Amino acid sequence: SKSEESVKRGVELANDMGDAIKNILSGVSQVSSNIRTIATSAKEQASGLTEMNSGITALDQATQKNASLADSTATSSRQLQQKAGEMNTLVSRFHDSPGDFVEAAPTPHENAA
Repeated sequence: SKSEESVKRGVELANDMGDAIKNILSGVSQVSSNIRTIATSAKEQASGLTEMNSGITALDQATQKNASLADSTATSSRQLQQKAGEMNTLVSRFHDSPGDFVEAAPTPHENAA
């Protein structure tokens, strides 16, 4: 009968609708899972960027310290070169006037011998 067919068709439509809702819920669940995965990845990336930023800051500080040490070394080198020039001038005076040479006092090592 026509009523039975209508009821059967209604049941089929209801079943199809139930399946469609199950598929939608499954899709929503998958989307939620993907969003959680993306959020976790974003947090990990943020943490990695923070660590990288700390490393860059430490590298910058080390570079600045090395530059400062290089400047200090260059200054010390210039001072040492100046002192060496002064010593060279003093030594050349000894060579120029051997009669004015004063014998150096013996070192403690020489006294022990």
